[in-house]
Amino acid sequence: MSIENDKFKGTALILGSSCMYSLMACLIKITADSISSYRIAFVRFLFGLCLFCILVLSGKLKLKFTNWALLTARGIIGGTAVWITYLAIKELGIGKGTVIMYSYPVYASLFGVIILKEKLRLTNFISIGCALCGLYLLVMKPGESLLDVGKFEIIAIVGAVAAGLTVAIIRKLHETESTFEIFFAQCFFGVLLMVIPANMGDQSIDANGIILLLGIAGAAFAGQLMMTEGFRYLPVNIASILGMGELILNYSIGVVIFSEPTSMRSIAGTALIFAACVCSLLGKINGAKK
Repeated sequence: MSIENDKFKGTALILGSSCMYSLMACLIKITADSISSYRIAFVRFLFGLCLFCILVLSGKLKLKFTNWALLTARGIIGGTAVWITYLAIKELGIGKGTVIMYSYPVYASLFGVIILKEKLRLTNFISIGCALCGLYLLVMKPGESLLDVGKFEIIAIVGAVAAGLTVAIIRKLHETESTFEIFFAQCFFGVLLMVIPANMGDQSIDANGIILLLGIAGAAFAGQLMMTEGFRYLPVNIASILGMGELILNYSIGVVIFSEPTSMRSIAGTALIFAACVCSLLGKINGAKK
């Protein structure tokens, strides 16, 4: 396959992944008051794991694991980031939750220095400054101090850092593993992480809830597989920029469809975070060209 075909395929996969994740976010928001984020994450991972088992047992797929340590890290860190994403959407809304989580390219570029041996450039520091200013505007109200930041905002920021680390790990794993091994690691360790908290308490689910959970799992499975495969054909920075289309789509959905509150302060914070990510990623692209 030519380089141009690789770029086209990678772009289509990443954009398709963004659409699937936006659909998933809408379904999560609908279940906000009825199903816990633990259970949503558990069903998502279990759904993927069951599909893998069917493919392996039928002989249509063979999994060969090479870098067990990095696969384990990908599964645990990535699984945690996925759960935090669901929690952020439920507690902060599709718009705000997605924006905070999508500051991850800034952290991905920093982890790329450590894991992928990429160069640390001036644009990295500029993007970090923009991201911090954006997060300040987004999570803090006028007159508040850092001690007043909500716990879910803090959790979402931690999740974004974890997501950035996961992206760098995925890129590194593509040197030795296929898309299927990488995704299987997330499903397997995700199930182990979520099985206990997902089944605690007395939370019943009706037929509509089951349908929504399967819809979330299906959209997430498709989005994750498309995203992971897309990173095979595109550099992590370019793929991350394309993936940020989900941020704009989710913010618009949150305001228009779910009537989530917005203000000039939150819009400015969102714009700064978006600019920070693009600045960081474009800086890496220009550096690579040189």
